[in-house]
Amino acid sequence: MGELAKIDSFRREIAIAESIEEMQALTIKGELMAEMAKKLDIPLKGQNELGRTRIELTKKLRLIIEGKFPQGKHSLQKLGSEGITPNESSDARLIHNKSDLK
Repeated sequence: MGELAKIDSFRREIAIAESIEEMQALTIKGELMAEMAKKLDIPLKGQNELGRTRIELTKKLRLIIEGKFPQGKHSLQKLGSEGITPNESSDARLIHNKSDLK
């Protein structure tokens, strides 16, 4: 399967994911895919497409976090109980809110 087909499959997985746990598993998968793309010398176009897909994943994770824990009404303890680290929450908020990072 070509790299773009794998990225399309990855996008479909992101589209159907609904829980924080699914999104975290996909985040790990995206990191592994990026590492493999570098090691296998996948063309830059494919690596960039994977990077954009990972940004979309992070934005969706932020939407799920916000839906479950509305801004200002969640604590680190509640996020921690869902397996979300402060850095994950902060990174997702930053990417979601900064259009120049998209």
